[in-house]
Amino acid sequence: MVEASTVYGDELVDYDHSFTVDVGTWNLKTSKIPRPEQRPEVYYENTPAVDQEKQGNRISKWVRSKDPETQTNLVDSEDKQVQELIYRFRTSLYISAHASLADKLLAVHNCTKEEDSTSFGIAIGSLRYFFNFFHLHSKLKCPIISLTPDNNIYARWKGEMGCLFSIHFLSDGNASFVIFKPNDKHPELKIRLSGIATTDILMETVESYGVNDWISNER
Repeated sequence: MVEASTVYGDELVDYDHSFTVDVGTWNLKTSKIPRPEQRPEVYYENTPAVDQEKQGNRISKWVRSKDPETQTNLVDSEDKQVQELIYRFRTSLYISAHASLADKLLAVHNCTKEEDSTSFGIAIGSLRYFFNFFHLHSKLKCPIISLTPDNNIYARWKGEMGCLFSIHFLSDGNASFVIFKPNDKHPELKIRLSGIATTDILMETVESYGVNDWISNER
């Protein structure tokens, strides 16, 4: 397992893509997503996320409002931030799969809120780092997107011969990943690799495992 101790802040990655200026490209040097207003925290048990079933229940934090009206305002604020960031996906022509990503994110976000009117939908912290990840690696194909029980983004890319690369984007900048690939010496078996790294070094961490061969449009 790869452990990365460096954790970065919640601002968008400070990149200057002025050399590829296109209509609709965002200037990330000045784009920030504000934190929601802080509220008292309570703790509750949460079931394990995807690929973490053996870890048992975890203790997570939930923001508690002072009254129902304040809670509604907080949900609306989170929803607005998520909608704005999804819109940035749609208008970021620098990202090759920008339209498909925006469509899938919006569908997952709205579906989650329809099932639970008190839900924030996609966790804004997870979405920030998902957005940063695709600006770092703009040629990636659009993955299958779903949400974990704590509303973090879970992305999967499938390849031939049973290849799979999945990433669980946490709200603190870390990502847990799992790789399945064929065992060349034992075709009937699969190699399974997993670990944790910050999203900014994740692709460097897994580069030697050949995942770019099935998740990227670059040849």
